[in-house]
Amino acid sequence: MWVCSGELRQGPVIHGPSWTLAVRDGKLRLHGTADAPFDYDIEDARIHGAHTIAVLADHDTRIFLDGYEVWSALAPLSGTPVASQGELRPVSLPSELPPDGVAEHIRDLTAHPAPLVPFASMRLSADDARAMGALPELVIHAKFRVRGPGQYGTIVAAGHGGFAVLSASIDGVRGIELTSDNTSVFAEGNWSDGRWHHLALAFTGGAIQIWVDGWLHAHVPGTSPRFNEFSIGQDLAGRRLMGEVGEGGIYGPLNDQQIALLARRAALSQIPVFDSYPTGAFHRIPALTRTSAGTLLAFADRRRDLPNDAPNATDLVLRRSFDEGRTWEPVHTVATFPGEGIDGVAVTDAAAVEDRNGRIHVLADFYAAHTGLLNSRPGPAMDERGVFLEDASGTEYILPGTWPTGPTVVVDSEGTDTQWVVDADGALMKDGDAAGNILIDAELMAVKTAHIGVWTSDDDGATWSHMRLITNQVKDSWMTFLGIGPGNGIRIERGAHAGRLIIPCYFSTEDGTQHSAATLMSDDDGDTWFRGPSPNESREVDGVRVDPRSFTDPALTMTESAIVEVGSRLHMFSRSQHPRVLRTYSDDGGQTWSEVVEDPQLLEIFCQPAATLADDGALFFANASRMLPYRGCGTVYRANKAGERWVARAVNPRHHGYQALAALPGGDVAMLWERETAGIWMTRIPASIFSVD
Repeated sequence: MWVCSGELRQGPVIHGPSWTLAVRDGKLRLHGTADAPFDYDIEDARIHGAHTIAVLADHDTRIFLDGYEVWSALAPLSGTPVASQGELRPVSLPSELPPDGVAEHIRDLTAHPAPLVPFASMRLSADDARAMGALPELVIHAKFRVRGPGQYGTIVAAGHGGFAVLSASIDGVRGIELTSDNTSVFAEGNWSDGRWHHLALAFTGGAIQIWVDGWLHAHVPGTSPRFNEFSIGQDLAGRRLMGEVGEGGIYGPLNDQQIALLARRAALSQIPVFDSYPTGAFHRIPALTRTSAGTLLAFADRRRDLPNDAPNATDLVLRRSFDEGRTWEPVHTVATFPGEGIDGVAVTDAAAVEDRNGRIHVLADFYAAHTGLLNSRPGPAMDERGVFLEDASGTEYILPGTWPTGPTVVVDSEGTDTQWVVDADGALMKDGDAAGNILIDAELMAVKTAHIGVWTSDDDGATWSHMRLITNQVKDSWMTFLGIGPGNGIRIERGAHAGRLIIPCYFSTEDGTQHSAATLMSDDDGDTWFRGPSPNESREVDGVRVDPRSFTDPALTMTESAIVEVGSRLHMFSRSQHPRVLRTYSDDGGQTWSEVVEDPQLLEIFCQPAATLADDGALFFANASRMLPYRGCGTVYRANKAGERWVARAVNPRHHGYQALAALPGGDVAMLWERETAGIWMTRIPASIFSVD
């Protein structure tokens, strides 16, 4: 491992024989060539001045900024590096450290940032207060405690011209409130337990943030107020905190990692699972399941040419881990079809589940070329005879079966053989000669609609069956779109419906503009599937019953969902246009659903959710919870009793999109998550990080 420390500026920082780590536009960039070129923008690694960077190059590459991991990549770095900026030195790590152990060791080697003004008494001097109050960006840090439950008071306060302009106070019942000029920010949490806690108030990048113990708890737009007096452990009138501030200070702008370092927050690893190296493909839409054999199966979209949703050539790929995600087998392609770009087939948005016999079923959306969510035609485009095809004039043909497992002759609408043959991989042959692709050929194409495909494995994910389409089992004739809510499915463990397989799905209104969440279910271990009712089917709003086929109000839309079984109850968490995540539950195995409500504690920015039940019975939920202005702030929530009171941890305060969760032994969970088009990583989320609230 190499460590570089110093004042960093635009340009190269460390370089090796075929790679460079540089600062570009105030952020880190890693680029170079190994077996193939790589170029990573590490957008979450912001550079403001003096920093410490650690680079660990073993089988994979890991980059740490100010004590915390900000990037991991599959691209290897070779040779002995040279510093272009700062001081570079080699550092030896203890042998056989696990990934999180490495992260913790590097954190503990890293020096804390130095304050511009440390707290030395209960007030800053007048000169220091004026100087700090004139800064356009700053971070205020205070290590504090109150001495028992319910105790309260002001932690820090600032004034200007005799008027209060800033106050951070703790309410021992509810949390911490920051008022700054005309802005009020509240961070919910119980920090009146008599322990020391770290409060950081960040006024940087056009935002006001509250961090507690190194975790981001609140974020609103705003700037730092001007002040010329500053109090610590009391308000400006001298009314003191029911406790004390032990240490702290005022800093210039700090990045997320430096704020975490002030609190010596837990260090979480970022194990690369899918990225653009060496294929150049874009990876999105993580799905994760842990089999009964203890194997983690991580699925993803491999978008070969473009990062876009369908229409786009997209493969379904898999990696397996036998050691709780520390190491992974090479990438295995579960499904791929001919065609490139918008002329290609899309297999996307996967979710997997294991049946009672140990067979793994993965369900995913299947689109013909030039087809996606918004231009799918109504109906399943297949029936008991087979899959519907058509030529350029609209004449209908049929591909017998649910999908060919070998060369299959296309028939016309009367059942007569034609000159066309379709192979298992989708290749279209005419008179025995390859002539194109059934899904893109101008002479014969699959009907453009949204299909549901199923693949199965009987050997713990090592090998997979051919695709089987089940669209006609689950999609009504008026539906344009029906698709999977990606992440994972469940098998009901208790009650009258024990053994039932549940996969989240959602479908469109007849005009394709709005959507309703539902489930795909199987009571025969995946041999056949049926669609369960949507919560929208029994939903009343302002006394009017919602019609999933025709409603037009975006406030009623429920799209991608996560399902989890707690006790004998199924809980559904749904993506929506509401400011909070929509929730409903079923006590009869998904046959009926309760009233749809917003969970007041779960923030929503119209992004896919994930949920799972940990081995110790705790409920975990995760989503991207804030726009910054990009989709981000990946937050994991934990609750002991079905989400009655959540404790939140913003594990990825900036870039974060979709994610999937799987329970690990001992109460921890694995989170497979994406930085949108940058790639997919796995982070182990320890239950211990939720214990201080």
